Amino acid sequence: MFMEVTQQIQKWSALYGSPISETEYLAICSNLKGFFITLKEWDEAENKSNERNSDNGNKYIPRQT
Repeated sequence: MFMEVTQQIQKWSALYGSPISETEYLAICSNLKGFFITLKEWDEAENKSNERNSDNGNKYIPRQT
């Protein structure tokens, strides 16, 4: 269930410790979206790298201590 924008602003205001504006709320949303897009891109790049390495016969073998 999604909260209304006003409810979300109230929650973020409580976390921040003072009221935030709708503009600040939109900036928070934009920053969070960018953060998760970056994580997704990193994950996809790592998966591609792992696929290339396994195709070349290069497999990660952990060191034994």
